[in-house]
Amino acid sequence: MRSAICRRSRTAKASDETEYADPPATPYQIGMRAGSPLLRDHVARPLRPTQAARLASIGPGQGLRDLPDALRPRSGYSGAYGRLTWEAPAPTITRWVFHPGSGRYGHPRDPRVITIREAARLQSFPDSFTFCGTYIQKAHQVGNAVPPLLMRALAVEMARLLTGDRGPGRG
Repeated sequence: MRSAICRRSRTAKASDETEYADPPATPYQIGMRAGSPLLRDHVARPLRPTQAARLASIGPGQGLRDLPDALRPRSGYSGAYGRLTWEAPAPTITRWVFHPGSGRYGHPRDPRVITIREAARLQSFPDSFTFCGTYIQKAHQVGNAVPPLLMRALAVEMARLLTGDRGPGRG
């Protein structure tokens, strides 16, 4: 996949690029890291004190209904202030992935929302792909995207159908 070409914005810093903390542990990680010597956009967005307290008060897989009464907002989406789990599939990533009150975007271990890179990984963007713009613009690009691996699978199947290839065992 080709990366977008971006001019470094005034808000972008060299610290937005970091080295990987550990070697890849799964085939998916190996594939996502291919061609990327550094990790980009893996910076957690600062939360307001109340938002941070809400995420800190619940565990993986919990959400709005599990918040203590003192921290529970008056209203909200059923998935608001939700924390992801390591074991379950991630929810749909939307353009509001940066806001904890907009969905199940809380990190499963740390009391924070997932980073742009974590959201991009869930969407199957390789680490070599560069998102352009501000943090919110990048969140909108990730959240409004069709996951690349899903699109690849659809394209392969469409090409197979258009060429009349029945594939192995489809006699």
